Amino acid sequence: MTKFIAKKLYFILLVTLTFTACATAQDNIGEAATALTDNMKTKLELNESQYKSIYTINHDFLTQAKALKNSGEGKLQKAKALKALGETRDAKIKPLLSSTQYTAYLDMKKENREMIKTRMQEKKAAKKQ
Repeated sequence: MTKFIAKKLYFILLVTLTFTACATAQDNIGEAATALTDNMKTKLELNESQYKSIYTINHDFLTQAKALKNSGEGKLQKAKALKALGETRDAKIKPLLSSTQYTAYLDMKKENREMIKTRMQEKKAAKKQ
């Protein structure tokens, strides 16, 4: 049962980290928020009002995620907190998007989750060699 919970939380962590992946490549949270929001603008066809609001949400999310990453909490606690941050972020974004945009947003998250899952499997396979 404990392994199941750990695996589930790990998976949730991966899903949430999808949107913080650009932050690891860039030290500046503002740049990461811009890159993330620019990507969303392209894929979701955001208007300027949506862009500005979502940029603020992304910036806040990345700031909190970075603080969480640097905290001394355990992996399980970080995973739970990161999941909560992601859910809060999604709840703030949803009313800003049309139903079509929100569906595309969820599809984008799913694609990113699958990409991360594939990368993790490849890394695991490479370690076994």
